[in-house]
Amino acid sequence: MTELPSRTTSDPLRALSPWNYIASGIVVTLASAGLASLGVANLDDPYSSDDSAVLFFQVIGLIGTLIGVVTFLIGVVAQGVRVGLRAHSTDA
Repeated sequence: MTELPSRTTSDPLRALSPWNYIASGIVVTLASAGLASLGVANLDDPYSSDDSAVLFFQVIGLIGTLIGVVTFLIGVVAQGVRVGLRAHSTDA
């Protein structure tokens, strides 16, 4: 008789859970927003002539924020599809 694998065994697809996408999106968005705010905070310094560093922080922050938001939305849509499919399979 074959045993069913337990849920505690390592499953490579478990890392692709929608909740992981949602959490990753939130973390990346907050970290990137922090980088962008560093760039904005440096704009207030009248003695700073290094505008390239300010621009770097703002651009990297904006790109990272967009990546984080897209990752978050992928997780939300995937979770919605997962819940919808689960509800559809129990309706029959």
